[in-house]
Amino acid sequence: EARWLFVRDCRADWRQTPNAYRIKRLDPPAAPPMTIEPIAERAARFMVDDVPALYWFMRTFRVLEPNVINPPFHTGNIGGLVTQMISFARLELADDDAFVVTLGSGDAPFRDIVLQDYWFRTFDYWHRTASMNNAQGSPNADGSTTYVVALQDPGVHNWLDPAGFHELLVVHRWQGLKRNAGPEGAPWAKSQLVKLKDLDAALPAGVRRITPEQRRQQLAERHETFKLRYIDR
Repeated sequence: EARWLFVRDCRADWRQTPNAYRIKRLDPPAAPPMTIEPIAERAARFMVDDVPALYWFMRTFRVLEPNVINPPFHTGNIGGLVTQMISFARLELADDDAFVVTLGSGDAPFRDIVLQDYWFRTFDYWHRTASMNNAQGSPNADGSTTYVVALQDPGVHNWLDPAGFHELLVVHRWQGLKRNAGPEGAPWAKSQLVKLKDLDAALPAGVRRITPEQRRQQLAERHETFKLRYIDR
């Protein structure tokens, strides 16, 4: 059967040159090319094998209280990176809602927040601000970062665009954390659901604002830097 090499290449800035990989086979293949029947059989087996894991993830999110981000937890206990912490949220948004989430940095060299649909599919983040990492988000004066998830553009730099979805999932990761970091430097997360008309009162002082023209520039730069990962250097 197959052997797998899994590589997760996390970039804290999309302007960084992506890693490049080359695979060179040292011996010729010994088996004949697979026909459609064994390919279909293998694909069906992979689908069945994925059901338990996907069911676990879906139930994990489904039991979360809506519109509240959970405290960060280490992922090493569930098979994730031992130097990573993660927070989840399940959102149910009305047209005039704004989900405001503020996260402590934990001095993590990589942080990102991503919006997903019910099936854990990401939105078209190359054309939308449906995710943000260290470089894309604008921090608060104290080093934390506040994001706003809303169906309407709230005019803040750190707007996470849910692509018209009223029900969605939020995942935030801190990676590269120091294992011996004390509680005073640990990541933290807090959130609140407010109406858009009350958003200003829920935001920290000095949150970066953005004009429609600046939003267009933000999205244009996002698309250009996204394409860098596919350029053969």
